[in-house]
Amino acid sequence: MATFETRISSKNETSYRVKIRILGYPPVNKTFSTMTLAKKWAKKTETEIEEGKYFPATKHKSKTLNDLINAYVAHVGLDNPRRLNELRPIMDWWKQELGYRLLSELTGEHFIAARQNLAKKATSKKDADGNTLRISVSTVNRYMVALNTAFNFSFSVLKWLQSNPMQGLKKLKEPEGRTRFLSPDEIARLMTACLEDTSPHIFAAVLLGISTGRRKGAITNLKWQDVDLETGRVQFWEQKTKTFAVSTISGCTLELLQRKFTEKGELESLIFPSPIKDGAAIDIRTAWERVKKRAQLEDFRFHDLKHTCASYMAMEGSSLLDLAKVLGHKTLNMVIRYAHLTEDHTAALQKKMNDKVLGNVKI
Repeated sequence: MATFETRISSKNETSYRVKIRILGYPPVNKTFSTMTLAKKWAKKTETEIEEGKYFPATKHKSKTLNDLINAYVAHVGLDNPRRLNELRPIMDWWKQELGYRLLSELTGEHFIAARQNLAKKATSKKDADGNTLRISVSTVNRYMVALNTAFNFSFSVLKWLQSNPMQGLKKLKEPEGRTRFLSPDEIARLMTACLEDTSPHIFAAVLLGISTGRRKGAITNLKWQDVDLETGRVQFWEQKTKTFAVSTISGCTLELLQRKFTEKGELESLIFPSPIKDGAAIDIRTAWERVKKRAQLEDFRFHDLKHTCASYMAMEGSSLLDLAKVLGHKTLNMVIRYAHLTEDHTAALQKKMNDKVLGNVKI
């Protein structure tokens, strides 16, 4: 309810002070030069308070992080359902860690402590000595980015918060990415192992990995409708970047896909269908481990086929910009690791330029 107070200053000037007190909300007051302006503001402000517009944070002061995560996951389910499989385990961890806390009480201190706990999280992987590995720094950063995006959603869309409590929290420094790639001899051994394996799909999957540099998930989920068997144009869905990326295949890779197309079932839409579950992509992990062991590849993952593709492209003269485009990276940061492999090519280009421009200079 609004009350009005008339004030007269030492200079004999009259002003009108409005005080609004509504149960459950903090008091509000303001001073005006005329009673008309004071009454107009009072009426407008009382309405906004009752509708929850004047104190938006107060209206949602009982919301917890659980409430935000549920709302955000529901939003993603409609906006980008492909991302749910990756997002759910991340958000489930945040629910367990801080879900019970009110949004209004969360501070940077809570997130720093949570990040430290997250860094201790064990994975299902083991090192060469059989010790359980903890999650990587890049994975920790991915968890932090996911929650930060949820807070931005709360601030900009839901209007539950007046600011993002994670603002200003920097990412942890990640180690430089590895550049393990296959030598020509290792490629030959791997090809032989794939051809000799019982899996009908591992050879084609490996060929696509080397020739396109795409991730395993993008390869195994590839559909026939995304492949032009005449031109070799292939459109991959990259789950990590949430974008379609185009590659061009040729030679033995294209020939093998053309052969697989003639052998596929009439209703099969996937190039690598699961023999167990209809409509699902095959899981090639077991076959990959077999051929890797048979080919005697040490310290090598399927993802390193991507590095193999990039490394040989760099050695053949591709620029870092070319590599970023082919590998689906939006910036050059992820391909800087291949810079040293392009040095021979750039040195030859510089020599050619110098010979042409400065070849006639006498000293």
